[in-house]
Amino acid sequence: MMLNKKAHIALLGLSIVGAGLIFFPTRSFGLGISYDSVEYIAVANNILNGIGAIGFGGAHLVHQPLLYPAVLSALSYISGNDPSFSANWLNVLLFCATIYFTGLLLLRNLHSPLLAFIATAVMIVAIPLLKVYFMAWSEPLFITLTALYLLQVETYLTKKDRFSLSMLALVVGLAALTRYIGIVLILTGVISILFLRDGGFRERLFHAVLFTGFASFPIGINLVRNYIVSSTLFGSRSPSIFSLSQNLSFTTNSLFSWYLPNTIAQHRAALLLLGIMIGFLSGIRFKENWLQNKEIFTRLRSPLLFATAYIAFLIYSSTTTAYDQIGDRLLSPMFIPITLLIVTIGEVWLLGERGNFLNGRPNVLLRTLAACILTTLLWSRPIQVTPGLVKSISTQGWGYHSKSWRESETIGYLQQKFLQECALYTNAPEVLYYLTNLNAKFSPPKKKYNSPEQVSEISHLKGKWPAEDIACLVWFDKTRIDRSYLFSPDDLKQVSRIKLLTQTGDGAVYVVSKK
Repeated sequence: MMLNKKAHIALLGLSIVGAGLIFFPTRSFGLGISYDSVEYIAVANNILNGIGAIGFGGAHLVHQPLLYPAVLSALSYISGNDPSFSANWLNVLLFCATIYFTGLLLLRNLHSPLLAFIATAVMIVAIPLLKVYFMAWSEPLFITLTALYLLQVETYLTKKDRFSLSMLALVVGLAALTRYIGIVLILTGVISILFLRDGGFRERLFHAVLFTGFASFPIGINLVRNYIVSSTLFGSRSPSIFSLSQNLSFTTNSLFSWYLPNTIAQHRAALLLLGIMIGFLSGIRFKENWLQNKEIFTRLRSPLLFATAYIAFLIYSSTTTAYDQIGDRLLSPMFIPITLLIVTIGEVWLLGERGNFLNGRPNVLLRTLAACILTTLLWSRPIQVTPGLVKSISTQGWGYHSKSWRESETIGYLQQKFLQECALYTNAPEVLYYLTNLNAKFSPPKKKYNSPEQVSEISHLKGKWPAEDIACLVWFDKTRIDRSYLFSPDDLKQVSRIKLLTQTGDGAVYVVSKK
């Protein structure tokens, strides 16, 4: 669809509304802050101070690529603001750009401008998008780049020129430098060049080689740097505790929760019935129009390829490697391509392959049923959940920026007492670094995070922990921090002398020494 000036203005208006939805709720408390957020902010601060890409614990950042903290440091250098403040403005701008790019995608992909604008409006209140754009994470930058990728890959497949190829390689290179799973885009880009575009095989192969080289170069440099500083490409990794069936369940549960009311999402029988209805509708629409389905495939090819490759790689890697459990955060980049697929197929049900309203009495019922299903998929969950999300971030804050953490009794005690001379151990070193400017080490771990891999037996710590003659242990209770893979104070009493210094409403501080 050719876009006129009015369409761009309308998209810009929706984008500004989306930017406001991030800006205004975060005015009081800022973006949500988690462990990863603290690491990114610490790296950004250390880059600004000329120390390098070093995290709050003193280690080089290798478990995540460098682009996001580098962008935070650049914005902070230009504005003179703290990286956490820069992260807030960055997310506002990124959400604005994401809405705009998604709107362009929908207008290009759909025959109906009205349906495209309705679907774009859904993006503004989308649960998985808001959950990450309200946090100081790298996902917002990655999602924005994936939306731009979906635009650019179709531009290249249409124009087939070297300039559009170079722009595609640039976007993919930046995405891979934002999150390692962005390497999937290199694979989908190569597949698109070799199999989805027209032209001679020799030219397609040449473009695929050029694309691979340029798109891989930024992350290649990052991986070489990782190996130099840590002797690993992606940081030390451990096997996962999650099985393939568990990861499949986590994935489907999250995806269903984006589009379906809880009453349907939690009942397999209802999902099966919905699937049968969608399959029946699709069969009716497509049975007599096989020749025209090539046009539909052209509209669906890029989001379908991206979604399939991303989800498959995510499930595989989460089954073999320990990291966060699959949920809304890890799947959030899928909201745009999956919604694009849903809306494109929905338009075919409603309007036909060419965007013209279907005629005839039987099709009135078909259109009504399709409209009800599409409306439910797009709007049922945002209406239920989004107001609560916005209220929570605006009145209470999220993560370590929340009102609850700012009123923590343990944090208050640490801010009042002079503990800088005491070697600190804790189950939340990022909290102490971010909220009290105290540097601390993790208390001894039993196992690796989300992994069955054993780190140490408690008996092995006797006479060895703490390494210092006297140290302090700051322990937050499970209402604050639940890291069961660490030895608890009760565990450590078996091998060390532990004396309670103070008990607070949400934790305790101990003096510890070797036995």
